Amino acid sequence: MDASASCGFVVFRNRKRRRKARLHVLGWTWADYAQKAFVEPFEKETGIKVEVRAHQNTMDRLAKLQAVRNNLDVDVWATSPVPAAGALSQGVGAKFDPTRGANAAKLPKELITPACIAWYRFFFGIVYDQKKVPFEITKWTDLLDPRLKGQIAVPNASNGEGKFLIQLAWLSGGSENNIEPGFEMAKKLRMPASTTIRTRNGTRRLPPARSRLAPCPSSASI
Repeated sequence: MDASASCGFVVFRNRKRRRKARLHVLGWTWADYAQKAFVEPFEKETGIKVEVRAHQNTMDRLAKLQAVRNNLDVDVWATSPVPAAGALSQGVGAKFDPTRGANAAKLPKELITPACIAWYRFFFGIVYDQKKVPFEITKWTDLLDPRLKGQIAVPNASNGEGKFLIQLAWLSGGSENNIEPGFEMAKKLRMPASTTIRTRNGTRRLPPARSRLAPCPSSASI
């Protein structure tokens, strides 16, 4: 019932060596995760102090990096594949060279791209209110059940980056290169004009009151 995705690190060219590094990472709980997962170990191992800067949206951060591309104040950017690819194609990010990272050889090849190297993988599933949804959700096609008409919240496009639409396309015989079946399936779902919302503590809510379930990343469903 899950579709997987990953987030990766983007590196930037023309950065001078120094005893301090700047890391841009998604805000809220992500900054806390980063601090314990790799910032503190990195500082201890190298002696290089890391300044963690949080942002609220990966695509918004890409736009801001483009605006200051000639005077970047970031060394590493923790983001997702779509904005990472955009940064590379637009000359903002540097092409990642896996031979310069000792741990890159330990990762599956599909997690390393010219745009970034993955730092974790997560899965897209369905979170729902068991008290209000009349049956157990076990597969994606359960969303087509007429009992759920008008109760499915749409993932926030600014953070979802079209992943839900791609998922619908896959379910309908399309692909990431053939999105039209996804639009047709969205019409069948008859989803209300609502979105999932990311709050400051990293959780998601399901507006409006009629919404009973929503597709979302595994990291947002706990």
